[in-house]
Amino acid sequence: MNKGFLLLAILAFIIAPLGLYAAGHDSLVPLLVDLPGWSAEKAEGMDMSSGGMRAITVARSYENGEQRIGATILVGTQVGSVWTPGYTEGFKVDTSEALMEVKNFDGFLVFYSYEKESSSGGIMVQLQDPQKKADSGAVLVLEFEGLKLEDALKVARTFNWSKMKAEVAKLK
Repeated sequence: MNKGFLLLAILAFIIAPLGLYAAGHDSLVPLLVDLPGWSAEKAEGMDMSSGGMRAITVARSYENGEQRIGATILVGTQVGSVWTPGYTEGFKVDTSEALMEVKNFDGFLVFYSYEKESSSGGIMVQLQDPQKKADSGAVLVLEFEGLKLEDALKVARTFNWSKMKAEVAKLK
């Protein structure tokens, strides 16, 4: 037997499984990009999927003076607990203290809540509908402090939602 072929076969046997066991979050980490003018921690992720249940999380924290943003991509079982069936386009609650609303931005359903006095809140972008199939939902979640809602929405739109949606669709 050719020694070169044997060496190649052994290397293929060792290296090939590495791709099979790549963590589900690896392709999502680079999607939490740097934000101009903001300092940020390195994005980190984890894949806690097991027994046919998917649970992937990728997160990154950003700061700009007194302003803070936490960005998280959630995929799988936990999405059903944050994106409820009631979050449909047209949902709106507006009081003197807070605003909650669901709007469509460029084909993506976006839920946001905003506490007016503290200039803080959260934004969720639906990347994959959790109601279509168990464990299949995905959202981008942004928690923010010290920003007006309009500014937080502008920051949210700097992330590439279409690319996130495409990467989530590739996950098995």
